[in-house]
Amino acid sequence: METKLVNATLEMYTQIKTQLRATPAKQHYQFNLRDFAKVINGICMCNEARIENPEQMVRLWQHEIWRVFADRLVNNEDK
Repeated sequence: METKLVNATLEMYTQIKTQLRATPAKQHYQFNLRDFAKVINGICMCNEARIENPEQMVRLWQHEIWRVFADRLVNNEDK
């Protein structure tokens, strides 16, 4: 499961980095490996006893992706 989460995060990071480039109007769209690490670190901070099934882990991963990446996006089209 860990390998799948890391690979999914890497895929998401790669897509975001290529599709959402910084422009003069969106200068804060600068993503780097620190953002990737924030997602993984957020997942690692969760108590293992609270994750009862794979669906909960996926929901946690989704939450971390939204927390790190989507909070910077300024419009619904980018989200």
